[in-house]
Amino acid sequence: MTSKSSITSRNFDPFEFAPLFRWARNIHTAWLALVGLGIGAAFLVVTHVEGSFGTRSDFQLGEDVLRVLGVESVASSTPTFPLIRDVTTWFLVFVVGFTCALVHRQWQLMARCIAELAGNDVLKLRVEPDTGARSRLLLVGRLISGRPPARALDTLVDKVNEFGRKYVARATVLVAGGAAFLAFSLVQGEKHGLFRVLMPRGLTGGAAQEWLGSAYHSWWASDDHPMGTFAYFLAALFAAYVVLMQNIVGIAIAYLALALPSATVLDADWLNRDGHFGWAPVARVFRTVYWSLAIHGLTLSLILVILGIENSPWVGGLVAIWVAVVPIYLVAPWLLFRKVQNRARERRLAQLGRLIDQSRLDAAEDIARMQVFVAEIERVRTAKIRPMRLRIPAFSTFILAIVLPVGLTAAQIFFSLRFGSS
Repeated sequence: MTSKSSITSRNFDPFEFAPLFRWARNIHTAWLALVGLGIGAAFLVVTHVEGSFGTRSDFQLGEDVLRVLGVESVASSTPTFPLIRDVTTWFLVFVVGFTCALVHRQWQLMARCIAELAGNDVLKLRVEPDTGARSRLLLVGRLISGRPPARALDTLVDKVNEFGRKYVARATVLVAGGAAFLAFSLVQGEKHGLFRVLMPRGLTGGAAQEWLGSAYHSWWASDDHPMGTFAYFLAALFAAYVVLMQNIVGIAIAYLALALPSATVLDADWLNRDGHFGWAPVARVFRTVYWSLAIHGLTLSLILVILGIENSPWVGGLVAIWVAVVPIYLVAPWLLFRKVQNRARERRLAQLGRLIDQSRLDAAEDIARMQVFVAEIERVRTAKIRPMRLRIPAFSTFILAIVLPVGLTAAQIFFSLRFGSS
């Protein structure tokens, strides 16, 4: 049963999950882009001190791309990799800065989302408690037990925020430890075949190992350059921590989304003032989700290309996280919203039917007034209430997020077998 009244709600607060980022709750997202610039500046300083920045002749972006593509007319690669040649690191620095800004924007949108939905009148009071399988599985009934209907959503949001504050935030050391493990695994994996994709064709056995060893030791962040190693590890640690926190918060908001129908009735704004029938706040959040999946999938694919398929287990943790969160971010919300459209339509059509009955219109005599109802009924029947819908720009992002990483992973297997195993 649904009340005609809308509800107000507290905000979900992702920043409660991450004590290290609470200071950034209210700042402009653009400031977070400075993180990437700071990391890049640190790399420039340490490579200048250790003499591992390189010279103009070491910049071989065009040649290295042709080598990866197998163009035989290009001279074989020398096993020398100062910072100026390490384009992968440049890209990773950009990714870290972009990810920080993206996560910050995502969390700010999440923090406003539920209150904005309530303001758009798409969250209605649930007069009778939900006792269905979803509510029992998610323990929503236990969380909001004994609370009046007007307080059900507030209570649910409070419980999720409390979980973040009491458990996740206090486990910061454990999350940081997990990030350190992921960063350490990446650094160790790079010792076992970094830049294999650029190794000259035809090298086998001892010659191949000698080239790979020389390439690693010349690398600006190898064990032979302790300041570079330390700076690279800290950057990888920070990046892994941000990714872990983003996904922990993502799981929390996915739970909250799935639990939402147990605390409220999901409806639509039939005036369509935001172009999404009141669900524009969710659509904005999903744009950041698609971009996040795209950039992380692309980054993992690039790392796999550089390391080679033989060393993929060293980044298995990062790959496993990405593979695990894709269905959480895409399937779980789809399970939620696939029924919102039909049920909102049914309620609106029933409301229009009651209005027609109350108006006591005669179809033959009140043609003009009846046409208004007919037009509205047709609009309701064809309305698309899909905040996850992939429009043209979002569809290209989805291609980047899913298809391109898979294609790049297949490509890195090919290149690894061609250059590394042969």
